[in-house]
Amino acid sequence: MTEDIKVWPDAQGRTSWLGRFLDYLKAHDRIQDLAFMSFEHYPYDGCETPWKNLYQEPELITHIMKVWRDDGLPPGTPLLDTETNDHGGEAAVDIFGALWLADSFAGFLSVGGDSTHYYHDLPYSPPHPACANSWGTYHMFMVDEHYKIKQRTAQFYGAQMITQEWAQPGNAEHRQFLASSDVRDSEGNILVTAYALQRPDGQWSLMLINKDHESAHAISISFRNGEEKTQSFAGPVAVITFGKAQYEWHADRKRGHADPDHPPARSALTADPHTLYNLPAASLTVLRGKLSAAE
Repeated sequence: MTEDIKVWPDAQGRTSWLGRFLDYLKAHDRIQDLAFMSFEHYPYDGCETPWKNLYQEPELITHIMKVWRDDGLPPGTPLLDTETNDHGGEAAVDIFGALWLADSFAGFLSVGGDSTHYYHDLPYSPPHPACANSWGTYHMFMVDEHYKIKQRTAQFYGAQMITQEWAQPGNAEHRQFLASSDVRDSEGNILVTAYALQRPDGQWSLMLINKDHESAHAISISFRNGEEKTQSFAGPVAVITFGKAQYEWHADRKRGHADPDHPPARSALTADPHTLYNLPAASLTVLRGKLSAAE
């Protein structure tokens, strides 16, 4: 879902279903009974999902969250994205699917979401019934006729990057901070999105999504604290990258498969304020390390 839920106009001309529902609860002094707001988020439709759709996701998830609040959702009401994926047939199992997953899940948390849920991790690999050449949508594995896993798909690795590399596994508290990028194409599309976490182990973890399908980008990174002082990564920095160099989907109906199909690549570097970080084309990268003293 990317837009408000519209119904026929009421006597006041209001067409928002949620807005009218919230007004009804308030009029009957029952708004306190609304414990949470849940919704589904499938931003794309149809079998063909062009690469440029990937640029839209941060704006789409931010917009729909604002819509619910503008409808009158009380402040502090937990927002739950209880079912989500990128839809779009073949794109879900291509590298597009992994980059979208990171952008959507981290973007949802960035704009105040409380819980987001991947749909769906079922043990089968059917062709999408509506698509002429789609084998494998909405899941993390390709399986054979006996439901034995043959291959991991891009979203498996994307989920692994989010939950095992960007975030620290376990139940300890993480703190998320807003991050921005000025890497744009000639049409003004933001090509690199960034999401920052301060992990329980004391490391800063930055997830960077390069949505430029053809070109790598070398970027500099700075952190600003509440006093507007600047910091940077300092010392050892772990670099974990998953992109089209590790994974490429080949569509061929029931013979659809990924080749190469490798896990994320790992490396390390020693950082200082002048370090440039290379983001390969069509890739998801996690940088993890400590910060310098504030300047």
